[in-house]
Amino acid sequence: MRGETVVLPPILRRATHLAQRQVGEETVVLDLRESRIYGFNPEGGELLLALKEGAETAALRAAARQTGEETALCDFLAELVALGLVVAAEEGAGGEAFPVRSGNVPRLLWREEVARATNQISPSQHLGNPQCLR
Repeated sequence: MRGETVVLPPILRRATHLAQRQVGEETVVLDLRESRIYGFNPEGGELLLALKEGAETAALRAAARQTGEETALCDFLAELVALGLVVAAEEGAGGEAFPVRSGNVPRLLWREEVARATNQISPSQHLGNPQCLR
């Protein structure tokens, strides 16, 4: 997303079609609509959890500006919006601003299609396998 200008909505919230779990230090997010799995660093997971209630974009940017991480945070938010993981929220939505610590910006670490990840992990449990139909 670097170099692209993306206008972020005034209020952001995590999309409702996501399931999120902490696995070790990573946060794994399942996009139920697009059949994709995403892995985020701890800060990315914390931000997504905070965005469940919604947050004002200006407040997020102001918090990141204090640590010099505003550009990195905006790039991350723009990527989440482009992926459909974060959407515009209605007026009145919004929780507390997310604290961005210097050098610890939220990051998307990896992404996979659900079918591909499932087949790589447990091909014998594929739904087409006759053993699974018993």
